[in-house]
Amino acid sequence: ATLQREALKSGIWGVGGLLLGIVLLGLTTGSLLGLLLVPPLLLVFALLGLLGSVASAMFLGEKVFSGGTNSVLRSFLLGVVLLGLCGLVPVMGQLLCAILFLFGWGAVLVSYGGRRRPEAADSVRYHETGG
Repeated sequence: ATLQREALKSGIWGVGGLLLGIVLLGLTTGSLLGLLLVPPLLLVFALLGLLGSVASAMFLGEKVFSGGTNSVLRSFLLGVVLLGLCGLVPVMGQLLCAILFLFGWGAVLVSYGGRRRPEAADSVRYHETGG
């Protein structure tokens, strides 16, 4: 839902998060502090990547299944299949998968790692605007 409602913000956060992660890993890799920080950072990046892939697959599956009653599992599985097929296309498909991955990763970051619910955010905005 975050990817659909805040697509541009998700893309910006995805690119920014990736650049920040690369810089952070680059700065800490050769130091004693890096010995302690790099393994947890890599684990965090792997989890964000997994959640970003799930968000991208859900987004893609929901866009294709825009018809009547669709289940979350059906949308997710269709999105995974489409991402897998897209990754088989030599250059453009892999570029599209990378872009969708960054948008998914950004959506995870925007939603505070999945802790913020879109409905809760909408009700907060409603009360803040005095509606």
